[in-house]
Amino acid sequence: MSTQKRASSNWITLKKKMGTNSRTRVRRRRAQRSARQVTESEASAAPASSEAASTPKLLRPSRALAAKARPASSRTRAGTSAASAGVHTSAKADLPWFAEDLSAEDLKLALPRSRSMGDVSEPSSAQQWEGYLDDATKKRLILGDERDMTAEKREVGHYIAVDCEMVGVGPRGSRSVLARVSIVNWHGHVVLDRFVKPKELVTDYRTWVSGVRAKDLRHAPSFETVQKEVADLFRGRVVVGHAIENDLKALLLSHPRALLRDTATFKPLREIAGTKHPGLRKLCELVLGIQIQQTGHAHSPVEDARATMALFRTQKDAWDQSLGHAKPARRRSTSSLPRPKAAADWWGD
Repeated sequence: MSTQKRASSNWITLKKKMGTNSRTRVRRRRAQRSARQVTESEASAAPASSEAASTPKLLRPSRALAAKARPASSRTRAGTSAASAGVHTSAKADLPWFAEDLSAEDLKLALPRSRSMGDVSEPSSAQQWEGYLDDATKKRLILGDERDMTAEKREVGHYIAVDCEMVGVGPRGSRSVLARVSIVNWHGHVVLDRFVKPKELVTDYRTWVSGVRAKDLRHAPSFETVQKEVADLFRGRVVVGHAIENDLKALLLSHPRALLRDTATFKPLREIAGTKHPGLRKLCELVLGIQIQQTGHAHSPVEDARATMALFRTQKDAWDQSLGHAKPARRRSTSSLPRPKAAADWWGD
C-alpha cells in the first residue's frame, strides 16, 4: 500500500512539473483571466484616438504578471547596465599580426570609439579591433597601399610576386595569350604593371574576368619588350605566385625551381583550405580574412599579386624550414679569443 501511495505522489509531482495537473490548469486559467482583465482595463482607459489607431497587444500571462510585479527602478537599472556594457574595459589584448605596419593615422582610425566618451586609446580585445576596422581599411593594411609606401618599401628587394591576365585568341578565344602582367615587391609596392599587345588577333577579351578592354591593348608595348622587363626583374630573386606555372607559361619564361614559391602547392595552405587545389580567393578568406575577386567584378592582377605576397608573408618561416633554409647559428669570431701563453710568446719571437 505504501508503495502505491509513493507512486501516486510521484506521479502527481511529475504532472505538476509538466503543467498537466488539474490544479495547475486551474491556476493557469485564473492567471490568464486576470491578465486579460488588466489588459482590457488599460485599453478602456486609453484615449479614443489610440483605440481607433490600433488594438492593444495581449501579453503572455506569465510575462504580464512579471512585468507588473517588477518595480520600475529595477527595470531602469537593468536598462542602464545593458546600455553601458562593453563600452569600457581594462584588459589589454594583442594587436593583429598586420598591426606592425600601421601608421599613426591608420592606428587611430582602426581603434574602437566609445559611443559617449569619444576616442578610446587602445582596443580592449581582438574581436573589437575586427569589429571597428572596416573591410576596406583592413584590406588596404594587409595588401599594401601606394600611399603608405616609404622609399625603403619601394625598393624591389629579394622577394617579388607576379600575376598575369590572359585574353583569348583563335576560334572562339580557345587559346590564351598574355595581356597584362603585374609584379609587386615584399610590401605590396607595384614594381611593374604592363599591358601587352598580343601578336595575334584577340577574339575574346574576357573583360568580365580579366578586366582587359580593346583600348588597353591598342597602344600597349610588344610582348618581347615586356618579357625582357620581367626577365630582368626575375633574375636572382625569389618569385612568388599562385599556380605560377601558368604565369611562366604565358610569359614564355623559366626560373630556377629553388627560387619559386607557389602558394597553390604549399602543403600547409592546402591543409587549411582542405583541398589539393586551393583557390586564391578561398585562401585569402581563410588566412587573411579579406575578400578578393568578388562576384560581378573583374580580377585585378595587382590585387591578386599583393594577396599572393601577403599569403607568402604569413607562411615564410614555415616555408624556409621546409626547404631547410633555417638561419645558421652565429659563429663567434676567433680573433677576440685570447691566445695561449706559449703561442703568444712564439708569435712575439
